[in-house]
Amino acid sequence: TSVHRPPQQGWRDTGMARPIRNATMARSPRRLSGTVLGFLLLTLAACAPAPSFSIAQVDSGYRPVLEALQTTLSARIPDLNWSPTEPAGSFRDGRKCWVTILAHGYAPELVHWDDELRNSINATITQYGFAGQSRYSGETGGWVVMSSHDDAGVELEVATKAEIQLAIKARGDKDACS
Repeated sequence: TSVHRPPQQGWRDTGMARPIRNATMARSPRRLSGTVLGFLLLTLAACAPAPSFSIAQVDSGYRPVLEALQTTLSARIPDLNWSPTEPAGSFRDGRKCWVTILAHGYAPELVHWDDELRNSINATITQYGFAGQSRYSGETGGWVVMSSHDDAGVELEVATKAEIQLAIKARGDKDACS
């Protein structure tokens, strides 16, 4: 048996199990338009092009990240030797231009990843605005790869095997690949 209760003040009885609030009905078009507008703004913001950088901007702005990572990794991995960090350069991938900085380190044996190494890397890169280990692809062909992005969309990748490759990759501006 169901008990029929009279609708509360401000509610309209629709004859269905749940009455509809009159004020809600009056505000629905306003709420809907506000919701749609908010959704469109978020969509447009998400589709905004990533910032682009000159070779000089990447070199001066992101080289300190690589240097800090070299220091961190050298402290954690005995006998790690670094070749001089290459100057920033650019390359074209289809229609996209990328600016990169690379650093190479060499260890006498395979580098083994553990939680302490990951934590050390994360502690270093978060100081420079990168998210802590946002993507870890595990082992691929003997390589262990970890990558992260900062708010500007710049990618940082750490790849290890018997050598360590550190790479910064940013979208290049119109002059970087010309």
